[in-house]
Amino acid sequence: MAVAPDEWENLAIEADNASLEGKEADPDAIPNDAQAYAQQLKDQRNEIRKKELEDALATFALDPKAERRKNKKPFVCCCPGVRRFFGLCYFKNLHEAVIDGDTSTIISKLQNAQAKDARAIKRLGGVERTVHGKKHDGEENKDHFQGKAAALSNKYDKHGRTPLSLAVKEEREDIVDLLLSLQADPDMSEDLEHHPARLTGASPVMHAVLADLPGSILKLQSSHADFNLKNKHGMTAVMLACLSGDADLLEMLLEQGGDPEAKDKGGWTPLIYAAYGGNLECVKAILETGASKKTKDKHKHTAYDWAMYIRKNLKSFKHGQCEAYLEEFKPQLVLRRRG
Repeated sequence: MAVAPDEWENLAIEADNASLEGKEADPDAIPNDAQAYAQQLKDQRNEIRKKELEDALATFALDPKAERRKNKKPFVCCCPGVRRFFGLCYFKNLHEAVIDGDTSTIISKLQNAQAKDARAIKRLGGVERTVHGKKHDGEENKDHFQGKAAALSNKYDKHGRTPLSLAVKEEREDIVDLLLSLQADPDMSEDLEHHPARLTGASPVMHAVLADLPGSILKLQSSHADFNLKNKHGMTAVMLACLSGDADLLEMLLEQGGDPEAKDKGGWTPLIYAAYGGNLECVKAILETGASKKTKDKHKHTAYDWAMYIRKNLKSFKHGQCEAYLEEFKPQLVLRRRG
């Protein structure tokens, strides 16, 4: 059977299709030369595929993560509002767990960190390291190294907040107690160095005063928190309580060691803040500690001057009460003083 040169390709494809479908080629329709040509084409294709596979395996062996890095997409964590709505998230960090009130995640993360610390101390022969802090008055401070658990519980988030300050802001006193028991620093203020425009550098005690949480204040005091830390304006927790007018909270702070005569950057004392806010009970509480009513700010104004100024301009009755009390107050009539 004679075959034209331009029919060789068609005959080879027909023979190839017949072999793929499991049919026997018709010897009268397809000559032996066409079947041989089809087999030759198939062998060539197999050789090309084999070479491509070998090249791909060789490339993967040299850099097995090249394709993964090329196609990797940035991870985006869900926001707290979405987590609250759905009630779960598989990628929580400690700060997000505090915001969600997820105590089980908090405990598991910190217990895992404590277990790593225990294994590290065992490898060091039971000797814990120390961290050298900044020099103060010629002496170098040495803080006890507490490992991964302390680093995790005192870590700042991207907004400069610690897990403890977040727990106080969220008014979760159970989480405050939990974090303090798991090596959280009660004196660690907000990250004012990297967020000066957004934060005030308030300590957990100040957040507890602003949120009116006496239980958290007592827990912080039991962890030896410093009640006289100042924010970027020089204000202390005692000043915040005087300004808000919460006399009961002020009494608690004074009993726990709050300084009734501290000064902020403007020279204002807690007594001036109490008089400026027109809070008579706070004025009485501060004067009963033995604080001087004659202390002046940078502009040479006393607490009496501020109470009188606001009383005249705003016709405020409560500022008039503070003015009258400060005018008639005699230090020798103070019946009690705090140490």
